[in-house]
Amino acid sequence: MKKQLQSIYKPGIKCITGCVKENEVSENDERSIKSEEEHKRVCSNDESHVEREAHTWNDGEITKQPTAEAEGEKTYTCTACSATRTEVIPNIAEKLTAAEAKIKELEQKLVDDEALSDSEKKALEAELESLIKASVKISASGIKTKENYSRKTMKVSWSKVSGATDYVVAYKTAAAKQWTEKQTGGKTSLTIKGLKAKGLYQFKVRAARKVGDTLYYGNWSKTGYKYFAKTTQKLTGKKRQIIVKVKKVKGATGYKVLYGTKKSVSAAKVKTSKGVGKVKIKVGRLKSKKTYYVRVYPYKKSGGKTYTGIMSAVKKVKTK
Repeated sequence: MKKQLQSIYKPGIKCITGCVKENEVSENDERSIKSEEEHKRVCSNDESHVEREAHTWNDGEITKQPTAEAEGEKTYTCTACSATRTEVIPNIAEKLTAAEAKIKELEQKLVDDEALSDSEKKALEAELESLIKASVKISASGIKTKENYSRKTMKVSWSKVSGATDYVVAYKTAAAKQWTEKQTGGKTSLTIKGLKAKGLYQFKVRAARKVGDTLYYGNWSKTGYKYFAKTTQKLTGKKRQIIVKVKKVKGATGYKVLYGTKKSVSAAKVKTSKGVGKVKIKVGRLKSKKTYYVRVYPYKKSGGKTYTGIMSAVKKVKTK
């Protein structure tokens, strides 16, 4: 009768030929041996006495996930002897848009085809530049700024763009004609330093993609406008209203008050005060005996553009 696989490696099992007396059996009487195809045990008294069986593999476990760039790996384990074997999982096929597939095709030609004439190369580069400009876009709504008024810095950050290998941030004062441009080395943020209090600044971002030794640039994002000024607020709760007293900022066009019932001031309503002299702002039609959270920032208009100031800290007040 054929022995069960799991019995082969139990300590002290008798030689299958019965050459060892039962009372002489110990866990050293058989030697277990594993190979790629099978496991077997050999009698320690007589090596011609061999019991062998093929591995019984389990369903396997993925030990390395495949990606578009690298193969994965799946490991199977024998249920009888714990021997293992591995299996390669092919790369995951990239799901490319028609534009991305064309970009990859042109990249390959430019890098690999050494027989291209100068005119052919220029035509490919022009087509590639046009495709990359349209594909590596940065949404203006995805650009965020974080200002440090005491250190006179502003951190500009944005979401990663698929296919981009680098980014460029350009900035200048409202009066300047020339933009200062800085590459980020692939990082999705850049800190602009040396800003001046109450200064008006413009900034924009674009992505880039390197092909061979050439960097192809995407289109610029929409320009952002920052007024490097901040204020503070004092709050007084009235019956179903709030009085917001804003510290005056010389040169500001006005102030914007953000208010809501959430501490994060998310989904907040906005009240705009026009005129720098209006430093006491009434916010009405509120719920009675309710806590409201408030933030304030100055703004300034110049050259037909509105420059947004630095947001104040959150303060809370309860209506009566």
